[in-house]
Amino acid sequence: MIEKSAIASAPRTAGVYRFLDKGSNVIYVGKAKNLAVRLSFYLKRDIFIGKTANLIREARSVEWTKTETDLESLILEAALIKKLRPKYNVSLKDGKSYAYLLFPRPSKIMPDREYPKVTLVRKIIHGSGTYFGPFPNGYSIKTILKEMRRVFPYRDCSASKFITFRKLAHGCLLHDLFLCPAPCVLGKISPRQYQAYLRPLKMFFGGRGKNYIGRLQVKMFAAADILNFEKAGEYKSLIEKIESVTARRIAAESYLANPNLYEDLRTEEMTDLENFLKEYFPGIKLTGGNRRIEAYDISNLGMSLPVGALVTFKDGTPQKDFYRRYKIKSVLGINDAGMMAEVIGRRLNNREIPYPDLILIDGGKSQLGVVGKLLDPLGIPYIGLAKRYERIAIDGEYIKLPKDRPLINLLMRIRDEAHRFAISYQRKTRHLSDSY
Repeated sequence: MIEKSAIASAPRTAGVYRFLDKGSNVIYVGKAKNLAVRLSFYLKRDIFIGKTANLIREARSVEWTKTETDLESLILEAALIKKLRPKYNVSLKDGKSYAYLLFPRPSKIMPDREYPKVTLVRKIIHGSGTYFGPFPNGYSIKTILKEMRRVFPYRDCSASKFITFRKLAHGCLLHDLFLCPAPCVLGKISPRQYQAYLRPLKMFFGGRGKNYIGRLQVKMFAAADILNFEKAGEYKSLIEKIESVTARRIAAESYLANPNLYEDLRTEEMTDLENFLKEYFPGIKLTGGNRRIEAYDISNLGMSLPVGALVTFKDGTPQKDFYRRYKIKSVLGINDAGMMAEVIGRRLNNREIPYPDLILIDGGKSQLGVVGKLLDPLGIPYIGLAKRYERIAIDGEYIKLPKDRPLINLLMRIRDEAHRFAISYQRKTRHLSDSY
């Protein structure tokens, strides 16, 4: 039976956990967005019955592996279940896997197979076509495919529907909406032309989708410039969904080969950031343990209940006990820099929490110019990360670094967490305001 002391050091990060029996055999594999919260749930023994109750009685120890993201924990969980076949895991033992996007190989056997449909499958059959994936979140990939076909139309209908509309000699509603090139209509489009329609999609899912994302970003910034924040938010949400399924992920095999991979990656990121910043802050120290970075963001949709947020990362890992939320009190109108200064000033007045080793601002030189008046006298190093081109703002200049630099990955992750936290708080305040 698992005791509280066994999970006392469980991290508050995404990852995979494994319950072991008295013979050190893995009897259950699970995943969690927050390992500490998930494992503490198993201490509530009185609420469990059946299989879970038996699992808790039989378990004697627990191990875990931290992962970069929740998606990676899903993939690693599946890999471990298939490899270890734990007795208390029912799903995924039968070889069921996550979704793959299939572009079937064209064939002249049947008329519809000359124009193969784009489809999601669960198994890979070698030689049947081009596969992309796996995609742990089936809903996200379906959402992206729906949006992508507005730019790159494709066929996804069944063979029977294809034959039906070939006999009718006209396309279906999707053709009328410019979402399908209507290969079912004889003479409408050649098989070679149809493959040309699919080529950009294959390039996109093959990792060459930067141009499409760039176009969406241009639309997002244009909407924000004319204060259409709702539309800008829609574009941002779509970009995040696309990036979530097309981003390069660490393979499960890497975690299996190196149980300390998560810690090694954090050390690499913090070391890279420290080495880069030493040119500007010679005395900065971000390695060696217990080094803290605070990041700030302002959520200000028009003039509706602006709020600020502070998130804290220790040694590259979120420390949610030190997250803070702020309602803007003294700044009126659209003035992100002034709001940022208010939030940081209020945080600095709280002497119970030690000052951080670095402050990251969501913004550019204009924001840094305002908050610098507060931070310079205290000697706290600070930098900004500008959204538009992911440039680092520091010492009155912008610096563009390759996105594959470990420090950029770290700064973007921290900045995005601050943004998420600020947005969630603003939505909460708006909901409370609307309820009155």
